[in-house]
Amino acid sequence: MISYLRRFKASLWLTSTLLFFAGCATVDVSESGRDAIGRHGMVAAAKPQASQVGVDILKAGGNAVDAAVAVGFALGVVEPNASGIGGGGFMLIWLAESGTVIFIDSRGKAPAAATGDMFELDENGKVKPDDRGFNPVVIGGRSVAVPGEVAGLLIALENYGTMSRSEVIQPAIDHAERGVPVSPVLAAMIAENYEALVTFPASEEIYLTDGFPK
Repeated sequence: MISYLRRFKASLWLTSTLLFFAGCATVDVSESGRDAIGRHGMVAAAKPQASQVGVDILKAGGNAVDAAVAVGFALGVVEPNASGIGGGGFMLIWLAESGTVIFIDSRGKAPAAATGDMFELDENGKVKPDDRGFNPVVIGGRSVAVPGEVAGLLIALENYGTMSRSEVIQPAIDHAERGVPVSPVLAAMIAENYEALVTFPASEEIYLTDGFPK
């Protein structure tokens, strides 16, 4: 079974679904604690830190696109196992005034030099492991697509947002400089993929301490 982190190393995905609103308001939570209703707007993301970034952008006067872009960049820091600038994604935008739907496809693409035979197959038609024993389809440079996330987020921001690049990226920078909690999911992925991480100096430096999971 291909681990989540190995899939992360090959291609990172970000899908942004936008809810349009005029501002930020108090949220009503049902008795179940599961449902929430925002009177003027709502931000939902995979991590609460990223959701808070979106709320803060709205409070600062940004629109839905500003908030979504800021959340996208922040997720790459607070949820590195599932999001990041090394990947791509999709964004669906509804322009209420004109009744127009905008779709931005920023999914990663194969490099221009990629070929159909870039992975060596065995007699059964399966990809052969590389010299280190890893599956080169999911581990290593040949498996990495050309990232599209940054371009997609900036296309959205510069065409439909109101804030500057620095304003929407700063929250992600702040989280990166302060550090973020390692979730149980990320901790488990690091442990599960120890052999792969220790093989690459850059990965070892980020995710391991003295050769052991942080």
